[in-house]
Amino acid sequence: LSICASSFQFVLLRASSCSSCDSAMVELLATFGVAAKEMFEYNREMYQFDQEQKLDRELLRQEMQIKRFDLFREDIRDLVELTVGKMEMYHLVGALVLEIAIIFFTEGRMRTAAPPFLLALYWLSATGTMT
Repeated sequence: LSICASSFQFVLLRASSCSSCDSAMVELLATFGVAAKEMFEYNREMYQFDQEQKLDRELLRQEMQIKRFDLFREDIRDLVELTVGKMEMYHLVGALVLEIAIIFFTEGRMRTAAPPFLLALYWLSATGTMT
C-alpha cells in the first residue's frame, strides 16, 4: 500500500506540473475507481453467499431439531403402546384365572371325605385366586 500511495503522490506531483498528463491522471483515478468497485462487489457477493449459507445452516438445524423431537414422541408412543399391550394381556390372564376360580367354587367340590386341614388349605387357595 505504501508503494502505491507513494507512486500515486508522485503521479499527482507530476500531473500538477504538467498539463498534458491530465489524461493519465484521470485514467489512473478511473482504474482505482474500477478496482474499488470490483473489491466492493466481490466482498458483497461473498457476504451474501455467507448469509445464504448461514440461513441454510440455521434452517437445517431447526429441521433436525424437529425430527429429533418427533423421534422422542415416537419413543414415548411406543412405550405407552407396550404398556397398554401388556395390560391387555394381564386382563386376559386375570379373566381366565377368575373363571377357573369360579369353576372351583361351584363345580370343584371334593367327592371324598378329606381331613379338615386339607379342606381349609383348598378353600384358602381357591379364595386367594379371587383377590
